[in-house]
Amino acid sequence: MIETGDLVRHTQDGDCNKFGLGIVTSVVESKYENTIARVAWQIPPLGEGRPAELFTANGLVVMSKANEN
Repeated sequence: MIETGDLVRHTQDGDCNKFGLGIVTSVVESKYENTIARVAWQIPPLGEGRPAELFTANGLVVMSKANEN
């Protein structure tokens, strides 16, 4: 489960050269979709056909959890 503060990468950006890494700044539960995360990217995406900071959880790979103990 994705949480605020997690470090993520996009599933289609395996080498992190398009978006870079991102920090999840907020999470919204949707009854129509998966969980939706707002992400602040290291490399701000330009020319995307959707709001560039909103992604479903299945479009993100968690690299580091914010609350790991």
